[in-house]
Amino acid sequence: MSKIKVKRNKKFVCSLVPFYIYIDGKEVAQVKNGKEVEFDINEGTYELLISKIHYVDGKAKNSGYGGAIGAIVESNNKAKELNKTTLNIQNNQDIFIECESNAVDCVILNVS
Repeated sequence: MSKIKVKRNKKFVCSLVPFYIYIDGKEVAQVKNGKEVEFDINEGTYELLISKIHYVDGKAKNSGYGGAIGAIVESNNKAKELNKTTLNIQNNQDIFIECESNAVDCVILNVS
């Protein structure tokens, strides 16, 4: 079993909105501004998405602050891939992810 630790750098932009963390499309955690969250994961290859958009059954539920257009763009991931990456976890490897807010959504800065 491995651990994933996600650190969200403190920034004023979108500071009141949590980031939702998805592994293979399923919400696994949330992280608030300036905080860290940690969770367990098995070995394997996964798609990681970190977003301020809260998806429930594939539909954006909190588009009031970012607008419905932003939710549609993020759900299709056509505009940018700054908040999405593939994780290949092997040999009980722990993963550290650093992210922060930008004007639109969030950016994964570092995966190590």
